[in-house]
Amino acid sequence: LVGDLLKHVPIRRGISIVAAFTFPAQCSDSLCEFAKKTLGANAQMRLSATVTSLQEIALYAVASNIQLGAGLTLTGVGLEFIIGPEPSVGITATLKLKDPVLSFRGAIRLGAQGLELAMTMIGIWKRAFSIDYLAFGNVNIAMAFRPDIGITMLQLGAEVHIGVIDSGKEIKGSAYVGIDATYPRRNYFYGKINKATIQAIADAFGFSIGLPKVLKNSGE
Repeated sequence: LVGDLLKHVPIRRGISIVAAFTFPAQCSDSLCEFAKKTLGANAQMRLSATVTSLQEIALYAVASNIQLGAGLTLTGVGLEFIIGPEPSVGITATLKLKDPVLSFRGAIRLGAQGLELAMTMIGIWKRAFSIDYLAFGNVNIAMAFRPDIGITMLQLGAEVHIGVIDSGKEIKGSAYVGIDATYPRRNYFYGKINKATIQAIADAFGFSIGLPKVLKNSGE
């Protein structure tokens, strides 16, 4: 049964070595105390190396749970090195905010296929930029670039709420688009809006209007 469950799971063959580091409850030297105070008592470090063949070696270094300040935590910083026929180097980082509750993740990767950049914001920022009637989030931005071609991939998207925030009557919309110049079958577009009638817009901003029913429901 276990074999049946795992037979479709891709497993990277090879030899892996992993080392994990955490701070002890009580430090025995000043360097440990300084690092613990600077990075936070819960900071962790993990190093791993995977040899898949004589031609390819993957090296990873990840630091997590680094406290940068009150309500600001670096939950993951990673370095990735691939040594082989298609070498690459990458950096990833995840930043978590407590108020507002948001997570930002960024990635940069340089390899045989060119330069790749990506940034996502997970969560909804309510009253963004101190605007009472605006909230947005779940942002996705990605781009790939090759010197011989130019921009080969572009992804953009976000979710936006307008109206009195937390009233339950906001207009909520989202749109995501992706363009891949090297493989057009990967192109996509997704768009959605929960309501768009004149009455719904008025309700979202707390306005009371007296319009004929045919106009109130215009936009359905």
